[in-house]
Amino acid sequence: MAEVDGTGAGEYTRRDLGHVDASMRPKQEEYDRYIAMVKFGVSVGWNQKRIVAEGPFLMADPGITFILSRAHEDLIAIGEALGQDTSEIEGWATTLRLALADIWNPEIKAYDAKNLHTGEFAGVLGSGAFLAYLAKAGNPELDTQLMRVWNVVSYGIPSADPEAAIFDPRRYWRGPTWPVVNSLLALGFRDMGRTDLEARLKAETADLILKHGFYEYFDPVDATPCGGADFTWTAAIWLTWAGDDYEQARGAA
Repeated sequence: MAEVDGTGAGEYTRRDLGHVDASMRPKQEEYDRYIAMVKFGVSVGWNQKRIVAEGPFLMADPGITFILSRAHEDLIAIGEALGQDTSEIEGWATTLRLALADIWNPEIKAYDAKNLHTGEFAGVLGSGAFLAYLAKAGNPELDTQLMRVWNVVSYGIPSADPEAAIFDPRRYWRGPTWPVVNSLLALGFRDMGRTDLEARLKAETADLILKHGFYEYFDPVDATPCGGADFTWTAAIWLTWAGDDYEQARGAA
């Protein structure tokens, strides 16, 4: 984002600050950069080839990459169950999997966002790196990083390394834990046979929701609810995953 020039963003109203504390949202300079990217998209009629070739922001993001990789595999499984030809999807899956090495940053010993214009890494360990488990792309070095950052906090997996300078436990994607991301991480833990990690993450996420309700995200250190209230995706995570044991126990009582 640092390479995006947001100085020409102009005047605009940030509606997010009308219902969320500013300390929990991206800073103004970051929003200016978002607006700059939108303006560029508009200027080229959202032509995807031009956005890739000329746009101010082009990053290979671990989180999106791993979710796409998992989507490929799930789509292949659905196709096979329906007796369909999945060869094209298998090709997509293979191409993407072979490219995963390109987003491994040996300096932080984890997957990292990479600037595709310059080849430089962001140098920040985020929760998106751990979605590697969702795509069955974990490894021992990543395991070590996972437990290091997780054991520093008390509630779920933080969205940024708690020991990094950028860590802010209540600011959007700079540290908070997100129930919706935790659920995807837990699915990856389950698939790799680490039911102990799945159970721990489920319990910590359920504790957050039981304490404060369906907030968008939470401070992973002290459980302070952050962002918007009454978020439907947090409610969905409670109904489909985090609240399972609680609902079963209540029903039995």
